Amino acid sequence: MNSIINTVILMKLSLILPKVLQYRGLSEEAYAGLLLENCKQYITIYLGEESEKMVIPTKVMGNKIFVQALSSGWAHLFLLKKNYILSALKNDFPGKKLEMVLKR
Repeated sequence: MNSIINTVILMKLSLILPKVLQYRGLSEEAYAGLLLENCKQYITIYLGEESEKMVIPTKVMGNKIFVQALSSGWAHLFLLKKNYILSALKNDFPGKKLEMVLKR
């Protein structure tokens, strides 16, 4: 129950923080770090807590988020939920044309 509450709190903060940073100006490193952190959170929400160690966002290059799945089963599950995760990230970072690339 506490992990759900923590996740909800982090999600609410992740909705506010990009707007504040966008207003103040955001360096590429900070943008990439924030994007990776939000991506991890959405992967956990859509795929479950077990996915934290199996589906890992590794890096951001431009507007591409590279995600590594450690097994074919997790890769398949990620691909099924990828559009939901991407849609949530696009809501957090409006105006960015984000893409996700799966590395196996």
